[in-house]
Amino acid sequence: MSGIKRLRRVQFFKEAAATKGTIGLATSVQRVTGTVDDQRVMHFPDEDIGYLVDVERVSNPYKFAVLEVDENPATFEQLGYHLCAGIKRLDTGTADGGGTGDIWTFPFSYIEPVNDFSTYTIEAGDNEEMEILPYSYLKSFKLSGRPKLPIMFSGTYEARQAERNKVAVAAGVFVTGGAGTCLITSAANDLGVFLAGQSIRVEGTVSNDGTYLVTVCAAGSLTIAEVIPGELAVACTIQQDFTAAAALPDVEDILFSKAALSIDSDAGAFGGGAMTALMMSFDLEVETGIQARPAASGQLYFPRAALVNPSIRLMMTLEWNGDSSDEKQLWKDGGHAGRLIRIQVLGSALATAGAHTYKTLRIDVAGQWEKFDKIGEDNGNDIVDVTFRGQYNTTEAAFSTILLVVDSLNALP
Repeated sequence: MSGIKRLRRVQFFKEAAATKGTIGLATSVQRVTGTVDDQRVMHFPDEDIGYLVDVERVSNPYKFAVLEVDENPATFEQLGYHLCAGIKRLDTGTADGGGTGDIWTFPFSYIEPVNDFSTYTIEAGDNEEMEILPYSYLKSFKLSGRPKLPIMFSGTYEARQAERNKVAVAAGVFVTGGAGTCLITSAANDLGVFLAGQSIRVEGTVSNDGTYLVTVCAAGSLTIAEVIPGELAVACTIQQDFTAAAALPDVEDILFSKAALSIDSDAGAFGGGAMTALMMSFDLEVETGIQARPAASGQLYFPRAALVNPSIRLMMTLEWNGDSSDEKQLWKDGGHAGRLIRIQVLGSALATAGAHTYKTLRIDVAGQWEKFDKIGEDNGNDIVDVTFRGQYNTTEAAFSTILLVVDSLNALP
């Protein structure tokens, strides 16, 4: 069968903080589109050996992989996965008083101690191939707002490698029985790479090609949940398939039309100077500052990643009016005036209100104006494109923070 785009999947398992890179069973289906780019290094050396052409020789000195998450609608329920992997690891939210809301606060690091970040084992692929990407972290991401659309998220996850968990069994034995007692055995004792709870795909048999759920795993045998016919000494392949237990979550898109912009002096506070209908669009571009640290470790992939220096830029298209003209004048005056920008988006009402009444996305960026472009035009109205550089503000003692309020979501599945 050919691969089918609509059968692609991206699934996450949140790795333990103390054992990053140790894979487990995926618990979250990500409602995104995205594909894997295997960026392993293949080294072909130059040689002076009397041949005009290369003579067969190659090595693979380094493994590395990237999952590119396409531009997809950001949702209140799943944006937190990405922010945990790119800004700060949070295992639980904070209850919003007596309400049903859970608050997830992601402050960017700016001094020691720096934030830890979540890593995921990612399962990604389609009906033909599922690759496993352990120790995946978010290298960069963008949140974009445009009229008539949801706010869109895109991002780049980097990982140690992209591999299939696959075993070629020389003489597999399929032992029939009742439900939950059937076995797949291998005299080579090479089945211990799988885990109880995983789905496996079997190919190459006469009667037993298909997908099965492993209930007990040992080096010499796999106990499966399904009933199968007996079959002796057959050469076949067994490979890990997508974790079937990961549930498809309900999500709510974050809508640009419900966004509110405020721009304040650092003598004030975030959220004070609301500017109605000023923001026509925005792009928040973030380099998380997390970098792979390749080193000699006994493996071909990097042993760890570390946070270096995050950077933030906020590009907006603003209506050209008195407010945007005043901000341009501050830029002209030398750009020394620190500004506090907040973009807040409200969603549906929480089941029970606390300090918050609605699902919320709040983006706070402190910094200074970097650029005001020349005046443009949109359907007869003048507009201006601006660039704001995120910087630590000493007066406000603040850098940048993203906050989510989600209804009854105290932990990310």
